[in-house]
Amino acid sequence: MMNARNAGTNTLANTFIVLSVFGAFTLASPALADRTVIFPPTPVPIGTAMTHPLNNETPLRMLGTSKGNVSLKDGDALYLVPTPEGMRYFDALSKLKPQDLQHLRLHDVPISTSNFKTVSKMSGLTHLDLSYSDVNDSVFQYIADLKNLQQLDLSSTLVRGTTLSQLKALKHLIMLDLAGTRVHDFAVNTIVECCPNLERLNLAATYITDDSILKIQKLKNLRKLRLAKTNITDKYIDKLLQLKHLEKLTLSHTHVSPKKLEQLRKAKPDCKFVFRATDD
Repeated sequence: MMNARNAGTNTLANTFIVLSVFGAFTLASPALADRTVIFPPTPVPIGTAMTHPLNNETPLRMLGTSKGNVSLKDGDALYLVPTPEGMRYFDALSKLKPQDLQHLRLHDVPISTSNFKTVSKMSGLTHLDLSYSDVNDSVFQYIADLKNLQQLDLSSTLVRGTTLSQLKALKHLIMLDLAGTRVHDFAVNTIVECCPNLERLNLAATYITDDSILKIQKLKNLRKLRLAKTNITDKYIDKLLQLKHLEKLTLSHTHVSPKKLEQLRKAKPDCKFVFRATDD
């Protein structure tokens, strides 16, 4: 099974646009009034701070390094992208107000248990990116405290899915990315039971089989689904046609036959079916 780390190269440029593997999309979030966020003093800045109107798909606006006072306009979300060096002082963020941060990108940085305890107190988070880090299933006990979380990226981590049931506490979760993890069919069953409102699900480069399709078909709000680089076959793939809101289904590098793909396209012409990576 090919790990998602090999599927593409992430660059710093990715942090300046609100993008996921599913593309840009608008967030619904609690209203944010004019406010000033005061970053605690640290020997080096913890990372890069940016802002973005919550209900707009325009690029993020750079604020600079996370130090001093940051003034935000009505409706602006605050994004923080810590650096590996800055992670040494990450726990200083415990001095922030719980609602100060909306988006936290801990992509490919070292994360300690103490750091996760700090994250668990950031109740204003709507987007948490832990991709390409060494986190495992123990992370869910901390994530469960983030009641406003809408997007969770755990791609290319050590997650197996044994404690995914703790996501049941996240009533607003609409996007879950588990690409390149060690997730099997049993984890998909848990996802469907605990995250019934998902609109976007990425299971590319995981260990799921056709049995997962029988579970995924129950996610009635699903709009975008990625199953690339899995052992999915023709067996149950027709079941996904029952998803009335499905807009995009990625099946590149699976065992779904070209003939079956053509049948799917004819049966659901309003859905984009991706069969080659170059089409994605």
